[in-house]
Amino acid sequence: MYRGEITVPAGTFSNCLMNCRMVNGKNLADMLFEGASPVYEDDFGCFRTESFFAKNIGLVKEVQYDREGKVTYTLDLKTFKVK
Repeated sequence: MYRGEITVPAGTFSNCLMNCRMVNGKNLADMLFEGASPVYEDDFGCFRTESFFAKNIGLVKEVQYDREGKVTYTLDLKTFKVK
């Protein structure tokens, strides 16, 4: 389990918890499309998603990588308000 500092447009957050998920595209296709054909495995591939959570804030950053390790999307917290 990773705990570290993450910097996004909304600021720098220390002691963030990282959750890493690996998903196989064929399994995802089977869940989304009943009786999915093997062609979906090539369409979805395998991917890894890393999500970073800050205490009392929630999700502050998320990065998804394809099976070659190339970033497919990044989500960064831009602003937040504590009530």
